[in-house]
Amino acid sequence: MNEQNLSDWWFADEIYTSLVPFSCRKRDPVAMMQTLKTGLDELPKHKTTFISKEIGLKQFYSSYRRAVERVYLLEAAPTQRKKRYYNPQYGQLTAYLNDIEGDTERMQHYERFRESPTLTVEWLAERWGTTPEDVRWFLHGNGINIEDKIAHNQRRMGLTIRATAEWGHYSAAEYADALPVDNRTIHEWVTDVSHVTIPDRPTDKDWWRKNNRRTNRESA
Repeated sequence: MNEQNLSDWWFADEIYTSLVPFSCRKRDPVAMMQTLKTGLDELPKHKTTFISKEIGLKQFYSSYRRAVERVYLLEAAPTQRKKRYYNPQYGQLTAYLNDIEGDTERMQHYERFRESPTLTVEWLAERWGTTPEDVRWFLHGNGINIEDKIAHNQRRMGLTIRATAEWGHYSAAEYADALPVDNRTIHEWVTDVSHVTIPDRPTDKDWWRKNNRRTNRESA
């Protein structure tokens, strides 16, 4: 296959390419998440919302914002000024927010976070004000097997961590400092895909160097 840019690369659908710190990128998405994780840990536990500068980020870079929002299950708070997020570590957050009840609203909420490697049925149930079993039945009625989707996302994250390590960017332990899950979970994700052969780094390929360099830089 004569790949033209990263989105055409055959392995692109197997990993979260937006979370890999390719050298062509102006900013490092993993370092960004590390800062986010540290900043969230240092927020006062009673603080319900935050803006990026309060956690050590001058801004959420648009290239990676959606990917990072999904990983951390960040939901935007209503504001007329700078984008403000609800603090996912605030213990009473689900009691603070209104339940998502309408069918259309629930599907929109699911679609927003469906690619998240940290998505769980229990989190959806809390946000929707219902039970995990009701979440499964609702999504099944819309043609979605949520358990399969969650497993697929975790596989993608495991491959992303392995690929990032094998390409010489971050070790699994260093990547752990960027994710809102414990080391045991990361070990399970990586172990589950230990049999998969990671391809060569795309930025080392001739098609990457020769074809549409500007496109590669932007799509990476």
